[in-house]
This record gives sequence, C-alpha cells and structure tokens, in this order.
Amino acid sequence: MLPNFYLDRDNLDFYLTALGKEYKKLSKHPVQIVLVGGGAIFIRYSFRMMSLDLDGLLYPYKSDSLKHAIRIVADKYNIPYGWLNDDFIKTDSYSKNIFIYSEYYKTYSNLIEVRIIDSIHLIAMKLKSFRSYKRDQSDIVGILLEEKQKGNFIKIENIKKAYIDLYKKEPSKEECDFLIYLYSKHDKWETLFHEVIVEEDINKTEISKMNNNVEQKTALKQSIIDLLLKKQSKK
Repeated sequence: MLPNFYLDRDNLDFYLTALGKEYKKLSKHPVQIVLVGGGAIFIRYSFRMMSLDLDGLLYPYKSDSLKHAIRIVADKYNIPYGWLNDDFIKTDSYSKNIFIYSEYYKTYSNLIEVRIIDSIHLIAMKLKSFRSYKRDQSDIVGILLEEKQKGNFIKIENIKKAYIDLYKKEPSKEECDFLIYLYSKHDKWETLFHEVIVEEDINKTEISKMNNNVEQKTALKQSIIDLLLKKQSKK
C-alpha cells in the first residue's frame, strides 16, 4: 500500500478517471457520486489541501459494479480500499436530501457523473457532524472565510435554512451558540481559523489517549467524547 496516501486536487482526476475506466468494463448503466466532506472542500477551497479519502454518496446505493470498480482501482494502484467510500451515511451528518443540493463537477467515461454538495449545505453538514476532534469546526470557519474573501458573505440565517433543508429541524442550541460566536468574530475569522485547528488537534490527542487506556477501550458515543473533552478543558 502506498505510504502516507492522500487525495488532493492534483491526483483526484487520475483516480476518478481510473475508476471510470474500470466501471465501464463492468457496467453500461450511468451512476452518480455526490462528494461531501474533505474531498468536496479541497476541490472548492484552498485552505484544505488534501483528504485521506473521499466521502461520496453513491447513486444507486446498491451499485455493486461501482463498488467493485472502487476496489479494483485500490488493488491496481495499491491504495486503501476506502479511498472512496460511503461510510458517512451511517453518521448524523447524512441526509437523504443531499443530492438535491449538489452541483455538477465532471463526468468520467461517459458513465460516472460526479457532483459536489454545494457550499452552504456543506457547512450545514459540518455543523451537524460538529466533532471537536476532527476538522468539522475549522472547515466551517475556513469556508466562511474564503467565501467572504470572494465577496460572498454567507449569512447565519442562510446556514440555518440549509440545515433545515437537510435535516428538517433547526440546529441544536450548542450548534447555534457556535454560529453566534463565529459571527461575533466575523472580522477575525482568519485568526480564529488557526485557533480552532489548534483546539481540534489538542482534542484529537486527548481522544488518542483515551483510546489507549485499557479501561476506556469501549467505544464512546460522539456526544460523550465531546462532554469529556469539555470537562477536561475546565480543569
């Protein structure tokens, strides 16, 4: 397996082109992939340079030929089987409405249409996921900052609407508090972006310590992990 494998703007087309060629050998039925998460971000924005994998929603969901083609590409180029996966459908950030709010990216081998979740609904997905030990919160700040630099200041009301679009309910109090705090610092988003990354890295280290503790090997729910981190930060 390739050491330190990652996907970025330079190699993304190579692997998706390879996927298109392998899929064409297996099927003639058009399929679609909607990219979300880190892959969607590094395609659109400069603050995220790469991702360890691509989170993609596959249409149709049970396309065995597409999943087989993904594995063939992994074997052929000695990369992880999960280089393109739909594992996120098991998380809170998943919504059956994701496709509605996606935009066309490219087509490969005239059969695989790749789409990307649009920016504001990507923010909503990150807000829903809201893990303090991943890049969820810094990704939100990064997107808002780059859009602002482009002259597109995204309003907090539009983020809440996008959240309702996907999840048919309003953001939680914790999520709303985070947005309110962000917008109170809108003139310092560049500084805040780096500060949030530092906090995420600290939290990730704490999670690693928990996982290495024999007494805490049991899988913890995300909400419990966040609670523990908050308690530790107050010590």
